[in-house]
Amino acid sequence: MFLVFNKQKIFSYFIAFTTVAILLGIANIYNSRLEETLETTSKEVVNSMVISDSMETEDIENVAEIMKKNNINVRFYYSKEWKQQHESTVKKMVGMGFEMKEYKNE
Repeated sequence: MFLVFNKQKIFSYFIAFTTVAILLGIANIYNSRLEETLETTSKEVVNSMVISDSMETEDIENVAEIMKKNNINVRFYYSKEWKQQHESTVKKMVGMGFEMKEYKNE
């Protein structure tokens, strides 16, 4: 088998390899920007949860641990009465990185 290289074949191969290299470069840039976007949006709080006065501390802590384990950012809302009864739980959840907000019953 003989390899025959002429000017047209070499030019065609050059164009093909250049096109592939450019497409791979574009895909790499797009992928890195997508990863940056996902990292940024995952840090934003997009979920919220209202803590009912009837909820047990263990249940809330279990939910918080599952959310933390799965890197889900949640803003927890609680009543003033609940916070007074569960001060240590609020501190623990803030320490875990969750945002805690008091809601007002009106």
